[in-house]
Amino acid sequence: QIAPAELTAQFTGTPQTVCSGGSVSFTDQSLGTPTSWTWTFDGGTPASYSGQNPPPIVYNSVGSYDVTLEVGDGSTTNSLTLTNYITVQNIIADFSGTPTTVVEGNSVTFTDLSSCDPTSWEWSFPGGDPDSYSGEVPPAITYNASGLYDVSLTVTNASGSDTESKTDYINVITCSYCPTSGNMSYETSTTLVSFNTINNATAKPAAYNDYTSISTDVTPDDSYDLTIYVNTDGDYTVHTLVWIDWNRDCDFDDPGEEYDLGTAVNVSNGPTSASPYSVTVPSDAVAGTTRMRVSTKYSSVAGSCDTNFDGEVEDYSINVIPVLVAPVADFVADNLTPAVADTVHFTDLSSNDPTSWSWSFDPSTMEYLEGTSATSQNPIVKFNDPGTYTVEMTATNAAGSDTETKTDYITVSPVVAPVADFEADNLTPTVEDTVAFTDLSSNGPTSWDWSFTPATVTFADGTSNTSQNPLVIFDEAGLYTVEMTATNDGGSGTETKVDYIDARDMLTVTVAGTPAEICVGETVQLNADASGGTGSYTYSWTSDPAGFTSDEQNPVVTPEVTTTYMVEVSDGEQLTNGEVAITVNPLPEITLGDWPDTLCNEEEPPVQLTAIPEGGTFDGNGVTPDGVFSPEGAQLGWNVITYTYTDENGCTNTAQDSIFVDECVGIISLSAGDGSVTVYPNPNGGKFTIVSRSVIEEVIILSNTGAKVSEEKHNEATVNISVDLPKGTYMIRIITSENPEGILKKVIIR
Repeated sequence: QIAPAELTAQFTGTPQTVCSGGSVSFTDQSLGTPTSWTWTFDGGTPASYSGQNPPPIVYNSVGSYDVTLEVGDGSTTNSLTLTNYITVQNIIADFSGTPTTVVEGNSVTFTDLSSCDPTSWEWSFPGGDPDSYSGEVPPAITYNASGLYDVSLTVTNASGSDTESKTDYINVITCSYCPTSGNMSYETSTTLVSFNTINNATAKPAAYNDYTSISTDVTPDDSYDLTIYVNTDGDYTVHTLVWIDWNRDCDFDDPGEEYDLGTAVNVSNGPTSASPYSVTVPSDAVAGTTRMRVSTKYSSVAGSCDTNFDGEVEDYSINVIPVLVAPVADFVADNLTPAVADTVHFTDLSSNDPTSWSWSFDPSTMEYLEGTSATSQNPIVKFNDPGTYTVEMTATNAAGSDTETKTDYITVSPVVAPVADFEADNLTPTVEDTVAFTDLSSNGPTSWDWSFTPATVTFADGTSNTSQNPLVIFDEAGLYTVEMTATNDGGSGTETKVDYIDARDMLTVTVAGTPAEICVGETVQLNADASGGTGSYTYSWTSDPAGFTSDEQNPVVTPEVTTTYMVEVSDGEQLTNGEVAITVNPLPEITLGDWPDTLCNEEEPPVQLTAIPEGGTFDGNGVTPDGVFSPEGAQLGWNVITYTYTDENGCTNTAQDSIFVDECVGIISLSAGDGSVTVYPNPNGGKFTIVSRSVIEEVIILSNTGAKVSEEKHNEATVNISVDLPKGTYMIRIITSENPEGILKKVIIR
């Protein structure tokens, strides 16, 4: 059994790119069994809809817009947001070409597919002839050299322009006809080819004969006699076929390109049975030079690409000359009921490739605009007086002229006062942002007056309060009411949008670290103080060197080296950054002097302890702050001495060592007789060897408190010791035959 599909929101919209004012149809394609649908259309009208399939959504403003669909089935919901799914433009360029793969010397026909009522067209055809064209319908473009070629079209209207470029769109290939040849084992051959002005008689030719230097001119829809004479080489039958590549695609496989000239029997130079054959040039034959192939074969029919057969092949050139036809004039206007001073675009729709145009208007109270004139293909016109206008256009080419007259075609109404409207591209700017205002007024305003309350604004980039589309900087944070009055000869209209702009202070952040200079091991309190923007902030900390991240506003850090801490602050609309450098000073390095390991508690003079760098203090049992250690004042056993030093940066470090004070008189010292006894390895794991120049009599191990932890009797010069003691530092008293008082050695057990 197949489990039901999980509830999943899905949808499509068509088209995804529209002109301003255009609509998009949305279709639900969700999975599962949804019972509710909630749509959100940013920038659309309506902006939301509840139901499975919404009505067409109208988009009036240029931009890219998200679409969201949330579906529910009564127990759960699922949503899908497609970001920038709908693109709205003032004009959209598009085109197609047919065909896109052509043989050298052939042509491509291009068709404008642009949207949003373009009024001018600029084509670019690299590698084509011509290589550019101004107008909606370009002539056929001829490509004479093989290669891949780009094509681009820029279209323009009163709201802007758009360019569509198609890379490697046209593929021009070299024409290469299939090889063919008889074998001339016998005398079977073509002896005469007669077609229009071609009249080529041959005697005993080769198996293949290239006569493409011989040509004739033909025109579409005309008929011409084709006569073939052959040699049958005795009482035999031969068959002749002729092919003409009318569409210039470098093969003879297309319908209407093969002609059967019939057979001949037992002739030495006689006509085939179908000669003369009336050939009518197809009306759609491609202009230019193409190939005619004549193949005569013994006994059976040859193919256009056959080789090594009993017979002969000849190739000729045919020049297709197009018939030039006078234009059929036609045109259209984009507004048949303009008001006085409105702009009207006229578009030539004439057929048969006119090369010149002549326009006239009755009455003549009009003006040509944007550099157009009475001889432009697509003039732009403004009518100065109300009333009806008859429009006449004559289209001409080398074959003649034609005139189209449209009586009372344009009805011009008096000027109507504008209906004011506008929009801004940013309703929540900061005080440093530039906001672009766009006039959306209807009825052709000719002047504008903008005002802002409060008036703390600055006009940017040379615009002013009388510009149609001003650029404005809001100098102070707060709510602004915007008013615009649009005026023409028919009057004025005013649009007021209260609290339309919510200007905000720039998002800023002040970053600090306390303290800004530390020693290794100390902590720093980082602080980020954000202001401006929306007032809702998030923080993202990083560091250099890398390794630290945090989303806290004020984190605590313990850097080991000098580090720069960076914070990025977001208010949901803006980003800002700040940083602070924390200097980390190393701790001073301390080297202790050559302190004695063991001293006796009686009759032992004080010892001056040393350390580098000098100037620190000593601390511990029996030691003065300046480092004088008195064993008689210290405790028996190990005495831990600490040296503390603070450098010029205020960084403090310590070092420690121990001195063992034994219950003895001062004649016994750690160094007495040391050279006579060796302990190895040291440090060790509890197993070590003692080697002496004299006999070892006793080995005593003392802890760092002076307590005896092991005692062994021996009578040899080399002794192996194995003890199970905790890790630490121990003193060994070694009694030998030469030194009954004993020799002290320090050993470390790990």
